Amino acid sequence: MVKEAGMKVTATAIFTQQQALIAAKAGADFVAPYVNRLDNISSHGIDVVADIVKTYELYGISSKVLGASFKNVDQIYRVSLVGCHAVTASFEILEAIMRHPMTDKGVLDFERDGMHLYDVW
Repeated sequence: MVKEAGMKVTATAIFTQQQALIAAKAGADFVAPYVNRLDNISSHGIDVVADIVKTYELYGISSKVLGASFKNVDQIYRVSLVGCHAVTASFEILEAIMRHPMTDKGVLDFERDGMHLYDVW
């Protein structure tokens, strides 16, 4: 893998720990394992990410793991727990990460409580 100075390279379509190791040894700055695509073939995308992170730590590899191909918030949550460095996700999934019924209720409560402050001023 040839890189120009300053240009970051991502090895994409990673499906195994071995592919990620080879890509890192070849100079990739990032590797992008496809989490949901692995899950779709009865593999375990989160486990593959965990194996890549563990391998990089074991060998002192500076490449980063950029998780990709997510179907839901839970997959992103679980890759964050195994040390994934970054993710690429759809706007809808990123928006869903910010949502929680209790957060939504809390924001509405704050807005309602804040309306009474205008009466004081």
